[in-house]
Amino acid sequence: MDFRKISHLTFLLLLSIQFFATAQTEKFGKIDKDVLEMSVYEKDSSASAVVLFDVARTFFQFNTGKGDFELVFERHRRVKIFNKDGYKYADAYIPTYDKGAHDEEVFAIKGYTYVLEDGKVEKYKLEKSAIFKEQENKYWNSTRFTMPNVTEGCVLEYSYRITSDFYTFLKDWQFQEEIPVIYSEYDVKVPEYYTYQKVTGGFMPLQLKSQNSVSTTVGSGTSTLTYQENQEVWVLEHAPAIKDESYITTIDDYVVNIKYQLASFQIPGRTYENVLGSWEKINERLLLDEQFGRQVGKGAYLKEFAAQVLAKASTDQEKIIYAYEMIRQYMSWNGSSALYATDNLKNAFNNRKGNAADINLLLTSLLQQLDIDAFPIALSTRSNGKLNMALPMIDKLNYVICGVNMGESTLMLDATDRDLLPGMLPIRCLNWMGRIVDKDRSQWIDIRPNGGLNGTTNVFLQMKDGKLTGDIMSSYKEYSSTMVRKEITKSGIDEMVKERKEDLEEYFIINDHKVSDLEEDRKKVDFRYSVEAVDDMADIFYFNPFVEKIIESNPFTQEKRDYPVDFACPIKQKLTATLILPEGYVVDEIPEPAVVVLPEEAGKFSYQVVSTGQTVQLRCSFEINKVMFLPSEYDYLKQFFNYVVDKQNETIVLKKRT
Repeated sequence: MDFRKISHLTFLLLLSIQFFATAQTEKFGKIDKDVLEMSVYEKDSSASAVVLFDVARTFFQFNTGKGDFELVFERHRRVKIFNKDGYKYADAYIPTYDKGAHDEEVFAIKGYTYVLEDGKVEKYKLEKSAIFKEQENKYWNSTRFTMPNVTEGCVLEYSYRITSDFYTFLKDWQFQEEIPVIYSEYDVKVPEYYTYQKVTGGFMPLQLKSQNSVSTTVGSGTSTLTYQENQEVWVLEHAPAIKDESYITTIDDYVVNIKYQLASFQIPGRTYENVLGSWEKINERLLLDEQFGRQVGKGAYLKEFAAQVLAKASTDQEKIIYAYEMIRQYMSWNGSSALYATDNLKNAFNNRKGNAADINLLLTSLLQQLDIDAFPIALSTRSNGKLNMALPMIDKLNYVICGVNMGESTLMLDATDRDLLPGMLPIRCLNWMGRIVDKDRSQWIDIRPNGGLNGTTNVFLQMKDGKLTGDIMSSYKEYSSTMVRKEITKSGIDEMVKERKEDLEEYFIINDHKVSDLEEDRKKVDFRYSVEAVDDMADIFYFNPFVEKIIESNPFTQEKRDYPVDFACPIKQKLTATLILPEGYVVDEIPEPAVVVLPEEAGKFSYQVVSTGQTVQLRCSFEINKVMFLPSEYDYLKQFFNYVVDKQNETIVLKKRT
């Protein structure tokens, strides 16, 4: 079912088109000379370009040819280019949705590039021959163009109009970009028949510049209709450039933006209709969708798989594990996150390949055929942004996994990843909350990590035949294990060993290596390296036991943090190092022990070196127990990481007896 097209206002069939006046921030085609003379943006001197203004209008007009309202989106944009790094902002990309009889179309594209030449303002027109339209995929087209005669100091200006049959979702508007924006405005005007719910996002306050209701009449004579139009004008001024930061879900979670989704409508002479006004309504719509709920649980093509599972399994838990392994091994993920199946599940099954929805809805269907209480769980991936539970927005859902009722808990399964154990979700799915989609249940569920980044390194070294030799053993568990397995699949064992040799070459030579059987034990991956020191031991020997760093460098280098730090899952790293001293050597200096604990035990670092006789032993552990840290907690998190990095660089000093 296509949620984008909701109703046909056939009672307005004979009404004429009503155009709405739109006021531009600046008159198109006219520019002041002083804008071209501007050489830098004073609020951000490092900016390669700045958006002078970006103004959009969304409104409804009646199309007599279609006998219905259509949605109109207009945009007028002007950008100042300072240097060559800003040339990329001369490229424009306009996506449009196309689904058979209903589509979106781009009209009235026009543009100029303004250049100051010999003290005079010259302008170069965007020619029609420079505008290209192409089909991106089954449902999406695009219009692209590059502004002409782009030079340092120029100003770019363009505008366009989109008409659309789809008004379940108004065009989203983003008020911030990766360059500063001096002025951004979104003007939304909606007939009284439609009720839209809106959600705003970002870390800057958005100004509601004006809000009013205006009486509008369309048509003539006896075929007229008078109704109220509700208007909102949203503005953001002097928005700084978006700066990406480490350990976040997606930068889109923090960019100032606004989204509109149709909640309900009531046409004169017809009953009120709730479209997507609640999460329960979204649940209902998904269950009725041909590419979602209508296919779940069905399919004679799965009977053979079900029979194979029943032949091996004697308990429900075994059924779940066998079914999960069967779908995971049989199906190949195409890398696409999706809420809806590509076509139908039978085709995906026969092709043995599909998107996330194809694979996980197939798993749900197989489990239901085995009389397991399984159901889809819809969610938003980390790259798609967090869900707002208070505002039902189906457009924010972009992924589906399989949930299994285990009584007091829910087992979550994702069969797209062949390296994950049952109950572990890919890190891309670890994004706070999901929504159970089921005829008996429509409720929220926590999407919590079942595991973390877990690694242990053990180092054993001793003097043998005049050389320092020994073993380095690394064990990777949980999400660390899946990452290592993927790297092995991608590059191979030999490439990993080669990289390890490069990491160790300052101190050691790798003579031999061994990797655990990846199929025999799927819970972890073990590496063992036999090493020897590059050089003979000198009279004074400086030894750093961190042959494998817990943290290579501090990822938190900004003076202050604007966004929360989101690690996705807990982190646990341990290192033990044992050094058997050769005869004639003693410990001259060892680092001081340390224990650092973050507030509320959100993180912990412990470090201790003990010297007993001819044995020196280091024990070190590093933990991040809290997944998310607020910007107000950034300073002590940054200091914590700084301390760990500094401590790793301390050495044990050995010297020869005199």
